[in-house]
Amino acid sequence: MVIHAVVNRVLGLLVAGTVAAGSLQAQDRDSTCHPVLVKRPNLASEPVAGACRQLAQSLLEPEIEALWKPAGRVVVQTAPRDVQSTSGGNAAPAGSPAQAAAVPSIQPTAFASANIAAIAQDSGSNAIAAIAINPATLFSSVTDPKELARLSRLVDLTFFFPVDGADANDDGRLDYAGARLRLNLTAGSQANPLNARGDELMRSLTEEANDQTVRLEHLLNTTPTFEACVEALTASPVSTAKVEEACGGSLTLTPGAAYEQLHRLMGEARERADAQYLGLDLRVDTGDPTFGAVENAAGTSIVAGLGYGKRLAPSLTATSGGVRGRLGVRYVSLRDTTLTDWQVDGGLALEFSRVMETQRLEFSAGFEFRYSGKEDAREILRTRYVEFRTGLVVPLAGSTGLSVAFSTPLVGEISPTLSLNMNWQQLLAASR
Repeated sequence: MVIHAVVNRVLGLLVAGTVAAGSLQAQDRDSTCHPVLVKRPNLASEPVAGACRQLAQSLLEPEIEALWKPAGRVVVQTAPRDVQSTSGGNAAPAGSPAQAAAVPSIQPTAFASANIAAIAQDSGSNAIAAIAINPATLFSSVTDPKELARLSRLVDLTFFFPVDGADANDDGRLDYAGARLRLNLTAGSQANPLNARGDELMRSLTEEANDQTVRLEHLLNTTPTFEACVEALTASPVSTAKVEEACGGSLTLTPGAAYEQLHRLMGEARERADAQYLGLDLRVDTGDPTFGAVENAAGTSIVAGLGYGKRLAPSLTATSGGVRGRLGVRYVSLRDTTLTDWQVDGGLALEFSRVMETQRLEFSAGFEFRYSGKEDAREILRTRYVEFRTGLVVPLAGSTGLSVAFSTPLVGEISPTLSLNMNWQQLLAASR
């Protein structure tokens, strides 16, 4: 028993001595790492303790240096723009002559957007401006991607009005103006899988980045040629072969590639989440929607309906096709007559689109109709018609785009229209 106790005591002293020596060696190498660390941007006040860990974090990839936090671990987060839908964005004056899509989507703008349209129809040429805001994101944080995934898809308000004056005929009343509310009932079901996928990817990336930090820290602590190793690691560009030769060990420097993969996989998840929607489309307009083409057509109308859309085979890299539909009830009260009317209002269209960075190149074609029982007043009420509509939306750069739309009646007496729209949207914050 005495011999056993003595042996254990000796082994304990040996182990303690080894640990102490390792600790002293790590502290000594931290002193070597610290002068290099303080030369790195924004890290000059870091203490000596843990300097090699912090140096490893800052050396891994200059382009994502902001992601590496000097707290002993890597913190990675998706950016708000990663969860912003590419399907919404435009301030769409649906139901007006400036409508830019065959059947308008009810997917809201993420933050704010604007549109100005030049229109040609039977009554001549006009211009309409539209401004849309998303109150859910306007009055909440715009930096939390998980919350924005739902709020940016939930609701928006669009206001549209003529550019050439609110009362061009000087009758003391608005010539034409309108408002539209889009409420996406599937915002939650779109956001939940997107957020779950984001959490999964961030955990995977964080684990990979931490593993690489540990491996690089070990290399800095053990390399016999510290100065040459640091020189190879700080070279631009970094050569893996030169790092292995200078440091005497192997290391795979790929956090940037992993981060780009995160963005790509998040984009794919976003496209799948936004491939289907169902929501409410509520509109109110006042004035003359024909801009003088029909006498006494001015009035107030209220439309309440459902909008549905489904995109097949959603993809980041390929063109996808889909279908859009809407169906609603419209109430009209004409201004200078006693006429009122209840109407059925709807449409069905095919769409083809492709993701172009933060927006979509989109073509749509289909039919819209309006019907009521008052056949003798169909022209002034703008009802009992079917029209063919087509529209093309082309992204230009960043957050701007151009759209061209055309409509022509197939049944009924309404004016054909041609519009050219300039679109702009406020994108959510990017990663850096």
